Amino acid sequence: MALITEAEFLDETDKLGAALALFKPVLGDAYSVAGGTVADLLEEWDAMIYALEDPQYGLDLKEFRPGSNGMCVAAAMTREAADYRVITRTIFDRAIRRLEAYFSRFGVSPDTDTLDRFCAYNNGGAVLDFTCLLCPEFAEIFYLCKGGPRTFDTAYWLTPTNVFSPVIANMGTYTIATSAFVDGSAVDLTRYGAVEPIGKLTTSTNGTCAITVTGKNQAGTGSRIWTGAADSETAPFDIVLTPAVGADRLTDVTGIAVAGTATLGVFHIESILERVIA
Repeated sequence: MALITEAEFLDETDKLGAALALFKPVLGDAYSVAGGTVADLLEEWDAMIYALEDPQYGLDLKEFRPGSNGMCVAAAMTREAADYRVITRTIFDRAIRRLEAYFSRFGVSPDTDTLDRFCAYNNGGAVLDFTCLLCPEFAEIFYLCKGGPRTFDTAYWLTPTNVFSPVIANMGTYTIATSAFVDGSAVDLTRYGAVEPIGKLTTSTNGTCAITVTGKNQAGTGSRIWTGAADSETAPFDIVLTPAVGADRLTDVTGIAVAGTATLGVFHIESILERVIA
């Protein structure tokens, strides 16, 4: 039997991630349920289960419908103080075990015999193409189904370089009038891999701007360069940034410089969302 393709695998994991995103607002954040009693949450349970059974998510949740497993769910939520982790494991554990069993049976050791190794194999090699990055929502499902504790523990997380980062809204800001660079947020390398950056012009420029962004790449190597331009552009404007080394992605902005005639303009560096999940 031929191994699943990257596209098929990402489609399936993205659907699971989208399902998680659907019910998180009902239960609260990743490690605690927003206010409300168990009764309040169960009131929304039925609608949530039916929504999750939409064919696009590929989940079989018959056992969680009202009258079948509702009391078990209620008991679990009561026992764990309505713990989000318990609900996530309950809903998604079967799907995770099915994926793991598939790769164990049909993958080739030591390259593709786990879902994590399958991703690493397709993301790495002589040419880094990052074609098999998992969505962060799926990584969270995997973590919780593996029994990841309330305090984050990397031992239960997928290899970070196999998971794409949520958008980082500001990795560094530059004000042309004062030549001032203000550092922003870096990629959380305990959870996610490197990103592709883009410049976001928030104050218009009034002349030529040759932009040089310096930062660390996916290997942690510093002093890597990305370049772009924003010549007399009106904000808002997206500044395309091109790496000096073609395979480079960014993990941390360490400096920004601008040359040219412009005396006005403000922009920041943001990460590009890898893809919108199903």
